[in-house]
This record gives sequence, structure tokens and C-alpha cells, in this order.
Amino acid sequence: MKKKFWAMIMLGAAISTASCAGIMALGNTVQAAQEETALPALAVTMSKESGCYPDAFSLDITCEGAEKIFYTMDGSNPMTSGTRKEYTGAVSVTDRKNDPNVLAAVEPVLFDCAYSTYNGSSCKAPADNEVDKATVIKAVGIDASGNYSGVVTNTYFVGSMAGYIQGIEESCKAAGIPLAIM
Repeated sequence: MKKKFWAMIMLGAAISTASCAGIMALGNTVQAAQEETALPALAVTMSKESGCYPDAFSLDITCEGAEKIFYTMDGSNPMTSGTRKEYTGAVSVTDRKNDPNVLAAVEPVLFDCAYSTYNGSSCKAPADNEVDKATVIKAVGIDASGNYSGVVTNTYFVGSMAGYIQGIEESCKAAGIPLAIM
């Protein structure tokens, strides 16, 4: 009886070991197959970093391994937005100080009290050139299989920084330091 019992335990152990070995081997095969077909991650790059620039410039967007690159200039997601554009060449980034104030649906005093005027019954929005505006570029690459890169976002201010921040030039001169915007 002890021999039969011992034999059954040994047989059970052998089956378990074989099963584990088979599962492990199968797992390694799947892992190896995944490693062989893994694609390098797509990474979007822009020719200029986010920042402040004195003059307008052309922005190049690249994504090695991408079949197409899409971008937006309105802050929306370039993967899904109806306003996305396919990148076909350099994007012009300019001083937008005279562009219309897009935040027009919001009562002016709620977003910019510094330039709004209130006459006791209504608010007057600031003039287009009185509102600081940046160009926000969001871009994404897509490969032939439909895999997207991560969305990359850069923000650009173009023009005189002294014009963007009232009193900054005078403050820097009074402090004896050069004008520098970070």
C-alpha cells in the first residue's frame, strides 16, 4: 500500500513538473516571438524647443519610423481632432498679438481683469493686440500599422518679451539685470 501511494505521489510530481516545464517553455516562446516583432517606439521631435523667440520662424516636425505626422495648433488632440492637419512641410510660427481673442465666449473679467474695463453694467473685452497669445503645437506620429507615438506639445511666444510683460524692461533696468525670460 505504501509503495502504491508513494508511486502515485511521484507520478503526480512528475506530471506537475512536466506541465510547469511546458508552460514555462510556451511562455518563453511567446516572449521570444514578442521580442522579435517589437517595433521601436515612435518619438516626435520639433526643431525648436518651447520658449520665447524674438522673430517668426519655420518649425520642422519629425518622427522617425512614422508613415504620417499629424499636428494641431488649437490645443486639441492630434490623434482625434477634426482640426488636425497632416504635416507636409515646415509650420510657420509667428507673432500672434493681432490675432482675434479666441476666449471670447468667457466674460472678459473672468479671464483678464488687467485689461478689461467695466462701466457699471457691462464689461469691455481687451483689444486683440492687448492679449498675450502663444502658438501651441501638438503633434503625433503614426506608423504603417496604425500605432501612434505619444503626443508632444510645444508652446511658442514670438515677439518682444518687453511687450508681453508690461513693466518688465523697466524693472530689469532698475534692478541692474538684463531682461531674461525663462
